Amino acid sequence: MKIRDYIQQLQTQYQLSEWYIDIQTTDDMYVMVDRWHYYEEDRIAILRINLQFPMQILEDAISYRMKEMAMRYMIVQTERLYLRHTAKEDYEAEWILQSNPNVALTDGYAPITSPQDLARKLQQMINDPGCYSICLLDGTVIGHMSLRFVQRACVAMEIGYAIQEAYWNQGYGFEAANAIVNQCFSYLHVDMVIASHFEGNIASQRIMEKIGMQYEGCMRKSYRHDLYGAMDLCTYSILKEEWIKK
Repeated sequence: MKIRDYIQQLQTQYQLSEWYIDIQTTDDMYVMVDRWHYYEEDRIAILRINLQFPMQILEDAISYRMKEMAMRYMIVQTERLYLRHTAKEDYEAEWILQSNPNVALTDGYAPITSPQDLARKLQQMINDPGCYSICLLDGTVIGHMSLRFVQRACVAMEIGYAIQEAYWNQGYGFEAANAIVNQCFSYLHVDMVIASHFEGNIASQRIMEKIGMQYEGCMRKSYRHDLYGAMDLCTYSILKEEWIKK
């Protein structure tokens, strides 16, 4: 299959027909330029594809880029929540979340203490195609969710999530995580979804188990927390075929 045909096939699969994707060709290089408009901002991304690589490598590189493009506009809705890409208007909600030391303990960072630090971090989240705000149906932001590709011998994504303390123990974490896992398999067509929690975080452990994830093991002292130093990290995962059988 030609590179251009493969890109157009994925564009249709991920419902990206309204995106502008320009493909420029030289003797040994394809340059794929995608432009999109998001929250009153024009953005651009460029993928340079060396045609000297084997076709499978080229297809994998393009597939990952198209998945990232699809992730930027992905909106997930549940009975009580919807997830959308992080935006500048989420500043106040992120301050409540990221300045709370109890949330910081489970999320792996020191609490934010200055508006400037939060502004920088929020901009990083906005630029990341895999960062989402968890919202009640009335628009109230109560947490965030992240998606990122991880290295496995298949197409795998890792999810992460944090909920404002005022909304703990109400099932929102499971509802959001379960919905995003379903989206990973049904829309992004990944093979595996992974999640991790610090040793002792029973609430997050129960979410992963309730989703149907299998315990992979505990990597001792594998994560350096900004405040608490080296911590044990417990990892869970679920395969697409396991999800379908649920």
